[in-house]
Order: sequence, then structure tokens, then C-alpha cells
Amino acid sequence: MKLALPAEWKEHEATWLVWPKRSDDWPGKFGSIKWVYTDIIKAISESETVNLIVDSEQAEIKVRAILNRGSVNLKGVHFYHFNTDRSWIRDYGPFFVKSHEGIKAVGFKFNGWAKYSQWQNDNMVRGAIISKLSFDNVIAEYNGKQIVLEGGSIDVNGKGALITTRQCLLSESRQIRNSGFSKKDYENIFVKYFGAKNTIWLNEGIDGDDTNGHIDDVCRFVNSNTVVACHESNPDDTNYRSLNENMDILKNCRLE
Repeated sequence: MKLALPAEWKEHEATWLVWPKRSDDWPGKFGSIKWVYTDIIKAISESETVNLIVDSEQAEIKVRAILNRGSVNLKGVHFYHFNTDRSWIRDYGPFFVKSHEGIKAVGFKFNGWAKYSQWQNDNMVRGAIISKLSFDNVIAEYNGKQIVLEGGSIDVNGKGALITTRQCLLSESRQIRNSGFSKKDYENIFVKYFGAKNTIWLNEGIDGDDTNGHIDDVCRFVNSNTVVACHESNPDDTNYRSLNENMDILKNCRLE
């Protein structure tokens, strides 16, 4: 069964979000972050559905009141009640992929970026979504082991290319995702579950990223043959070396 992960700019039915609830994820900003999310939801819901996850019916009532104050058209917002630990559904939600049989949902394991102790609820969300929407569930396994992979650790152009970092996926000393997995192992995984035959390996992410090297903090595809990437011109900056190394790799890679 051939699977293919579409690029993010391709037409899609909805965007999934999780309403923020942990003040320690937004130090010094939690009071205002609900209005940032309100603005995001308002903008997205003008052209597509927002599937918004909250913990409970009581939480939904409170969130609806906030969205109403922000003049959000709630006809474009669908609420789902799932318990979560954090708001970063990009990392722990399912990957919706195409196949000749239609849309399927690929589920990888989430372990809190191999850093935080509270991740068990988040790890259950993808299954809850898949069950609620009745998608065919594809459990991502390799050599009999469920694979740990976050959405923010990869990006694709929809034409067979995928970008990631060695720091995030290959580290055996810090925030280990899949101990013992090699570049070739991951490349086999990317072909099987995403249809990505060309993996571009950057070296490191940005300093201070608590995910340990997510690609979505460094660069993104904006179309099938263009990458927008972070650059640092100050030699004294802690990111100078790694970002310039990444830029050199990108300049010399092929995108299909």
C-alpha cells in the first residue's frame, strides 16, 4: 500500500488545534495567549473548518464565550472533548496521508519529546481523533517497534522530498526518540509512511529549542521547490555556525 503525505499548502478540510491550558507553557504570556488563539481561529475559520480540542463540556462553554468576544464565527468551529497534556497537536496528532484507497491516518508514538513526564494523554489523542472520524488507522512500526515521531520534526514538499535534522532524530545522548535507529532506518520509514524518497538531513536546530532540533523552528517548504530558512549573520551568535551549515546543505540539495 503506497502512502503519500501531502504538502501543507494543499487543499484540506480542516485545521486541528488544542486550546491552551497550561500556564507553564506560556511563561509570562498565558493571560494573553487565549486572544492570540482567538485571532488564529478567527482567521482560519473564514476559509476552512477549525477542529478545536478542549478537555470537557465545561471547558467548551468557557472557550465559546472567549471566541464570541473575539467575533469568531462559531459555525466554522467544531469542538471535540479529549483530555490533553499540552497544546502542541502538530507533534502528537495523526498524519493524514493519501493512498489509492483514500485518506488514511498514520499514528506514531508520542513521548513528550523524550523530555517531559506528562505526555500520556497527548499520546492518546491521535487514536481518539481517528476513532471519532472513522479513518483507517495505520500504526507506524519498524522492526516490530512503534516509532516515535513528532509532526514538527519533519516537513515535506509533496513531491517526494522531506527535511529533518540529525539532532532531533539521531541523537543517542539527549532526548532519544528511537534508540539505535540509523539514517537508513528513518529513510525507510519516510518512504513507507510518507512516500518521501529523498530525505534532506540538516545538522542542528536552533539553540534553546526544547524539542531538541525540530525542523519547523529552522526552515519550511513554501512550495515544492522553495525552502525558507533561518539565517544568522552575526558570528558571535550561538546559532551562527549551525544555521550557516544548514544553509550550505540546503543550497546543495535536490528537492525532488
